[in-house]
Amino acid sequence: MQKNILSFLTFLILTFSLSAKECKDSNCFYAISSIRFHLETLTEYFAEENLEDKIGFTPEEIENLWAQARNSNLCEEVALAKKYYYQALEETEIGEFNRNIYKSQEILEDIWVELNEEYFDEKKSRSDVDWWTDVLEFDPQLKKDLSNDLFKEIKPHLLQSNHPMKSALDSIFPSHHHVLRNIENFTDAGFVMMYKQPLSHIVVARHSFLNGYLVKAYLDSDGKTKNTDPGWKWLVRRCQGAENIRKLIRRKNLQFFTVPDKWIYVTDHGAYNPAKQSIILLVTDMRLTSKEESRQAWMSLVTKQHLEELYCIFSHGYSSCWLVENIPYTKDGNFSCIDTEYPKRTLDYARARKYFNEEMKQYWDLLIKTGGKPTDPV
Repeated sequence: MQKNILSFLTFLILTFSLSAKECKDSNCFYAISSIRFHLETLTEYFAEENLEDKIGFTPEEIENLWAQARNSNLCEEVALAKKYYYQALEETEIGEFNRNIYKSQEILEDIWVELNEEYFDEKKSRSDVDWWTDVLEFDPQLKKDLSNDLFKEIKPHLLQSNHPMKSALDSIFPSHHHVLRNIENFTDAGFVMMYKQPLSHIVVARHSFLNGYLVKAYLDSDGKTKNTDPGWKWLVRRCQGAENIRKLIRRKNLQFFTVPDKWIYVTDHGAYNPAKQSIILLVTDMRLTSKEESRQAWMSLVTKQHLEELYCIFSHGYSSCWLVENIPYTKDGNFSCIDTEYPKRTLDYARARKYFNEEMKQYWDLLIKTGGKPTDPV
């Protein structure tokens, strides 16, 4: 009996210690996220028309953030970053100023990454079963179709054989007819174009066989890559970005934001050719409202709780600051993070301000200036 009591007490102490550490690290993480944004504003050029959206920090606000950031197990690293920051402020020569700011940024980014637990990790997201054996769960033909390196990247996101849309996709994409060759083949296969992104060249489409889902794809006829990377790499990144946000929503119990499920589907079995598009993205249809309805929702429906969750998402480097286009309002009454092309990124918090009413702008600024710990009842 006594042994059981001691074991239980040990468990409680350990649980409390881990919770306390997690809380300290979380406070440090958000403070560092805000400081990193502040440092970006010191080194970036802001266009004249964006001046109204700037978020200025007082010396006291910055010092409070540094103090909050040091309250963690990485206090020595934070102290070094702080030293470079204040050295930069004392410099009169722009080159030395930038060098010290960059040194501070590098240290803070390392800490930020270490404390950012939601990053997609292939080893954690999949079992440790040998991947050549594991592939049989999906489709034996893939083993012959894809190079090892390519398959290792798409494997964690492959549409499984028991997915309700797998047979429908198999019927849409017969191996003898390359659906992704051009827009004519694409539409002849039954796809209805909804949108084509002018910068990334990705197309978004519906199909009558895929009720409740959308397809995102690149077409051979575009003959383009983005930043020299082929289309399939960007589709994989979209899956990784969605996984990051999904983990964060679960971990932080976020109530007002969702993210679509995303899967990779290989279209031309037995005919894989890296010179042509052979991979598409299947995504859940989030039932988005129009851009104008999303704009009105961000302006009039958003509460402090919405902004606290948005700050959480941004601080982890997820989603996009173009809210109407990339975090639109849905018919289900929440906001959906549909832009997951960049699994992690540095976000300009100030760009989001233009979507809020005046009261929410003030609260948003307060969240950023306090590392997510506002005390002002705005």
